[in-house]
Parts: sequence; C-alpha cells; structure tokens
Amino acid sequence: MRNEKIMVKLIALGPMELLIILGVPIAIFIVWVYSLVDILRSEFNDGSTKILWFLVVFFLSLVGVILYFIIGRSQRINKGA
Repeated sequence: MRNEKIMVKLIALGPMELLIILGVPIAIFIVWVYSLVDILRSEFNDGSTKILWFLVVFFLSLVGVILYFIIGRSQRINKGA
C-alpha cells in the first residue's frame, strides 16, 4: 500500500522536479568519478598524498570532491612546467 502511494507521487511530479531528483545525483556521481580518475592519473609529491586524496574523495563523496578541487589539485606535480 505504501509503495503505491510513493509511485503515485512520483508520477505526479513534473519534468523540473524529476530533473532535480534524478539529475543532481547523477551529476554529483559523474563529478565524483571524474575526481577519482583525475587523482589516479595525476602525480603528486609522494605516493601517500595520492592515496590520501583518493580515500578522502572516495569516502567523503561530495565534501571530498570539493576539498580535492580546492586544495588537492594544487598539490599535483605539473609535468609540462
């Protein structure tokens, strides 16, 4: 009975609500995966920094991604410079 009520509420949602309900988590997931791949492909001063950032992003999800983009990306080694 309860599942039927939830389904009726989902069907009654408009396209904007569905975009928010489905689109935001999908976008967060894509940015999370991009961050993990970026960490794995980048070189850091030492191996422990890479492992630390990977674990921070993996376990803290959105908070870890934000921390990585604010702090972690500046700790990478630039190959071209």
